[in-house]
Amino acid sequence: MAPTDHHPTSRANVPWRRSKGSPAWTSYRDSKDNTPNSSSSADRDYNADIGSLIEKLDKSMTVNKEQQEERKLVIEHDEEVSKKDVPFIPFILPRIQLEMNYVDPEFALQHAEQLPFSVDTLAWALQHSFSFTAINRYIESYSLDSITRVIGPTTVEGFPVIFFAVERNCPKTVRFLIELGCQPSAIGGHDIDLPVLAFAVLHAENDCLDTTDVVTTLLGLGAGPTDIPKDMWEDFLKVPQIVRIRRDDEEDEKEKDSDSTWGNPELRAALARTLNLTQRYFLAKSHQLKPPSSRAKQVAKAHKMTALLEAPYHLVGQAPATNMVLGRVFGHIALCSDTPLILLYAGPSGHGKTELAKQMGTLMSVETLVVDCTEMRYETDMFGPKHPYAGSTEGTPLNNYLAQKNGIRSIIFLDEFEKTTDNVRRALLLAFDSGYYRDRRNGKELDCTKTIWVLASNMAEDIIVKFYKRHMEDKTEEERAKAPFAKLDSMLKREFAEELGAPITGRISLLVPFFPFSPPEQAVVAHKFLLSFLSTLRQPIDLFNNPPRFIGHIHLHLQNDGKVSSHLAAIGYEEALGARSLARVVTKEVQTRLADAYVEGEERITEEVNGGALMRYGVALETVGGEEAEVKVVVRREGETVIWGTCGGSL
Repeated sequence: MAPTDHHPTSRANVPWRRSKGSPAWTSYRDSKDNTPNSSSSADRDYNADIGSLIEKLDKSMTVNKEQQEERKLVIEHDEEVSKKDVPFIPFILPRIQLEMNYVDPEFALQHAEQLPFSVDTLAWALQHSFSFTAINRYIESYSLDSITRVIGPTTVEGFPVIFFAVERNCPKTVRFLIELGCQPSAIGGHDIDLPVLAFAVLHAENDCLDTTDVVTTLLGLGAGPTDIPKDMWEDFLKVPQIVRIRRDDEEDEKEKDSDSTWGNPELRAALARTLNLTQRYFLAKSHQLKPPSSRAKQVAKAHKMTALLEAPYHLVGQAPATNMVLGRVFGHIALCSDTPLILLYAGPSGHGKTELAKQMGTLMSVETLVVDCTEMRYETDMFGPKHPYAGSTEGTPLNNYLAQKNGIRSIIFLDEFEKTTDNVRRALLLAFDSGYYRDRRNGKELDCTKTIWVLASNMAEDIIVKFYKRHMEDKTEEERAKAPFAKLDSMLKREFAEELGAPITGRISLLVPFFPFSPPEQAVVAHKFLLSFLSTLRQPIDLFNNPPRFIGHIHLHLQNDGKVSSHLAAIGYEEALGARSLARVVTKEVQTRLADAYVEGEERITEEVNGGALMRYGVALETVGGEEAEVKVVVRREGETVIWGTCGGSL
């Protein structure tokens, strides 16, 4: 089952402009005789597409002088070379082919299950978009030991198999392979050692996709942030510099050694193009976080919740909250506690309470039930009437969820819990205390000792905000960690005991405060909304959808994402609304203006454009006006990208 030795787009066939010593891993595998194998019609079509792409790339660089100048990057490189043109190079992996003559790929994978486990076969399945279910079935057909012995150290065409999972931009698959033994800090390549974390960033150019979720998954499971040069993310609001500017006081030899990996100007320039604000923020955050201990990893693996270690990388800010929650959850599960875990998330609206609860469920592979407590006046609203009263056979979403999750891990999120009445809170006491509850439909006793109850409340918002401004605002992370959180906890307990009553407050396992966002955190939250919008625009135009999707097949380029996001945060963030205010300003300043720019075109919208180059729009800040100049967000059409190639930089 060896992969084929050549592909129509190998370096011998695709004349990418390269300087001497360019890394071979960035193009397909070399052929010894520089002659491609006899290719199929599909391969010939693929080769023709690549040839057409290169011709288009050449024309775009010749015709558009502005773009041509933008692509020309002057690099100071030792003393031998003072100036150097840095070309675009495609960060793609070798295309894996198996020596199988099956028309149906699914049947080929099923046949492979009858043979010894092969990393080549797994890489082939990953690269050919097999479903996660199919790949999991292939893995499960072998013993775990036979897989873990080879999946980490074995390479395919010079790359560990985790590179192929990263290539398909699927965090779930990446997480799955790491749990099987792949390393989150794996190194691949022929002429240069490329960390898989860096490949996850660089790969974004290939299809104009956002790879941030894969990057944060790798960081959360152990990839080191210094796999990417520290100077490119330590001041995360700034766009990375193409040229490494070393400080005079820098003496860290390890850092110097890691930087040598990026001495190649092509790689450094590509990373500067593709490393976005949110990725830079989480790299900086990872550098500050204490990595999980070996015992925490052991407990997580034993309870099949390794992914929960990624929680700090799914939330902007709120480091105290995530640390408190993770510590308590791991301790509760490790102790095999026979009572439920009751967490109360408190703080201003829109600052991550709901997000953390939902991410907990996702990362623990547990279904989360969200209950809106604004209308919960009576216990029957929460649980339903008892048998045999009218309506008891239907139950309620909460009652039926507890019955469905009898004795197994589950998460229940009670939103706006402060709006419940005493009647509702009394009905919850038994479930909170003993962990047992009777199904209202039939009286059957249910075991909810493994349930994690998360209560969210905006109560005590004033206390939390005042504490933040006094002890945390404008402070470093080290200084924030020394804030008197025990004092805050005492104040919150007194407040909740007065408002919710001592019985319910006494059953809360942990009070978790959520704080306002700092200005840099506000910018990152705004950027995350921009990334979501970018992914929506990347979808194809679909005129037969309901409703039709007229705006699509677009790549939106942010010119200096740090400045744009900081500006949006400065004009839009409201402490009382949190992330919701930032979502609103992104809609007003970017989404609406793009829609206005899009509908100004005279040509008719058709689905035919989906087969061509992505339309490129740019978002930038411009100063307008005279004496009372004002900075505004501007969205303009900038031309087209390349169908298969760079989209984040200069095309």
